[in-house]
Amino acid sequence: GAMYVWGGTSGKSFYSRQGWFYDADGDFWSLIPSADAPSARLGHTAVWAGDRMIIWGGVGEDGHLSDGGIYTPAELSWEPLSSPSIQFFSARRGHVAVWTGNEMLVWGGRNGFDQMSDGAAYKPSTGKWRQLSSGHDLDSRSGHTAVWTGSEMLVFGGVGKGGKFGDGAAYNPDSDKWRQINMDGGPTSRSGHTTVWSGSEMLVFGGQTNGAKDGSGYAYDPQKDTWRNLQVLGGPGPREKHTATWTGVEMVIFGGTTTTGDVNTGYALDPKKNKWRSLTTVGSPLKRSGHTAIWTGADLVIFGGLSEGVPLSAPQRLNLQGTWYLYRKL
Repeated sequence: GAMYVWGGTSGKSFYSRQGWFYDADGDFWSLIPSADAPSARLGHTAVWAGDRMIIWGGVGEDGHLSDGGIYTPAELSWEPLSSPSIQFFSARRGHVAVWTGNEMLVWGGRNGFDQMSDGAAYKPSTGKWRQLSSGHDLDSRSGHTAVWTGSEMLVFGGVGKGGKFGDGAAYNPDSDKWRQINMDGGPTSRSGHTTVWSGSEMLVFGGQTNGAKDGSGYAYDPQKDTWRNLQVLGGPGPREKHTATWTGVEMVIFGGTTTTGDVNTGYALDPKKNKWRSLTTVGSPLKRSGHTAIWTGADLVIFGGLSEGVPLSAPQRLNLQGTWYLYRKL
């Protein structure tokens, strides 16, 4: 397994345009070439497009950005990602992006003044952008989540001028049409939550409701357009700024912030059994929030984030049946 890390910040008023490749099997880091890389930024998105990484948006020293870059590991090279026409899609951060197999779908987000409720699609094979239809009832927002089901992008939650949201919508790129998600029995309004796609359901967990951290979870079936509650007993408890990763069998929740601060605890949910199990803390995983996590096919790899306000650079790896290990720093 491998992980690519690009951009971000390690402190106030600092933006990075550096990137690294981490080989989980060999436990080594390689610096990604910076020639022709996008300008330094944070709050951008990155999607993996089969054989390349696509970076878009964010904010840098000169403000919000509407450009990006495409990194191809086989060629160790960057190529610029053109900006969409500002008439239909403006610079932003805090948006969501998913890869459909041939397009990157981008929706929502915010700039220095407002939140947005529009979207666009970029197709690498043509190098062109198109505007997404606006046939939905979603208010402008950031802090929302999105998953790709194989046929639809499911958008849920977030925060806007009216407060936190508990609604969602599904976008089909083939028909360029939206449908509202039925919210009967669904989650309360929230932001800072996580979502993963299990292959048949969108699993929602945690986040912040109206001023309080939340520990509830829900599963949405787009075929039936119905929600069900996930078990709370034995689960992670209220938290936000955690990560959620899908292993193929379980949703793994790690870290985040609770009412007592950052935590180093993790839990795995089997949605078919609707049952949680706690993960080991042997090996002393670091407390962190706002980090990233990937599933390599064998291990969970955690990188970055903050621990009580201090940036972390030490990645850690967990075999879900075993022990945490501290791996090489950058």
